[in-house]
Amino acid sequence: QYNQEDVDKSNMKTPTFMLTGNRFDSNNNFVLHARMESCIITRIHNNNFVANNERSKSGTAIIEAAPDEHSKQFEVEISNNLWANNKGTWCLYIMANNQNPFNGSVHGNKFERNENIRGSLIVGSSFFRINGNEFNNHLEQFDLEVDFLQNDSLDAANNYWGYEDDESIEKRVLDGRSDHSRGIAKIRPINLKRAATIADDCVAVSNCSMNGQCIGRNQCLCESGFAGEDCSRISCLSLNNCSTNGY
Repeated sequence: QYNQEDVDKSNMKTPTFMLTGNRFDSNNNFVLHARMESCIITRIHNNNFVANNERSKSGTAIIEAAPDEHSKQFEVEISNNLWANNKGTWCLYIMANNQNPFNGSVHGNKFERNENIRGSLIVGSSFFRINGNEFNNHLEQFDLEVDFLQNDSLDAANNYWGYEDDESIEKRVLDGRSDHSRGIAKIRPINLKRAATIADDCVAVSNCSMNGQCIGRNQCLCESGFAGEDCSRISCLSLNNCSTNGY
């Protein structure tokens, strides 16, 4: 047994959580559920979340932050990921389980062709900043939902929303403008030319095998009937995998 107050924390390294370079394709229910506590450095970077929850109302990913009151370092960075063709309730839900401050950033992500019930991105804490992302999801009502109370505002500047006029963009965001119990998202949008944070180059994945669209660096959005990183694998997911009665 030891007294925690006697432990010298000055030489303790901050733990890290890294999730990088993965592809999550055609799953149902939660693909990722991570809870970060105490003090931690989190990097979720350059992953593909594609065609998940085709037959499920679940969300794709949820990230919970629970920093200590006096955490020296608590960072959550979600950057340069692709979220495409996902259904269910949301693509990404980020939230905090207490009011302690932390450094949260969602930047450089692409949200493409999703059909979520609530929206592609739900933000449950004003300590997250949502900057430099691309939203292009015309088959869902909202791209962004502010899920915290009206006392705080959300930094959601410098994103591209698939539209050029402010009125259309504001309709893509569920916040205090339409529901006065919610916080306000400070949008200040950018046009598409400035939003190209990820170069479209798919040489390393065989240019999507001519069976898909290159929507980011080595990131393919496969046409119906094809799957895999380079869209070379035949997929019957849209046909419910032949109901196990064929191939």
